Amino acid sequence: MQLTNNASRATATRRGFFTLILSAVAALFVVGVVSVDTAEAAKKQKSKLSREARLLAFDTEAGTMTVKEKGKKVVYNVKFEGSVMTRTTATINAKPVKLQEIPLKARVNIYWRPDENNKKKRFARKVDALNIPEELLEDQ
Repeated sequence: MQLTNNASRATATRRGFFTLILSAVAALFVVGVVSVDTAEAAKKQKSKLSREARLLAFDTEAGTMTVKEKGKKVVYNVKFEGSVMTRTTATINAKPVKLQEIPLKARVNIYWRPDENNKKKRFARKVDALNIPEELLEDQ
């Protein structure tokens, strides 16, 4: 009788060990799939940043801003007014400003997403002007 109990304990121990190993393999698979999806999402998100551009013009009537990126003129849709969640926000040297206060020909980083009305156009969500000397800002 005792021999049967020992055999059933050994079988139960093997089942428990097998279940543990199977759970660990499944967890590793899930982590691998999630990390691949996260990496792809990060790659897509990264493409939404125009690394460096020069500001050329604003058109307040049309709600656009023209910049020069990698030798090409690119037009972004912008919203000059509205709440922080809907308008294009702007900073100069990390200080919040109105979009029109950024000097022309300034180096800017543009964070954008596809426009809600036309997916082929770009909506500038945020414009950062960096390293602008204080003397140029005082003249405005």
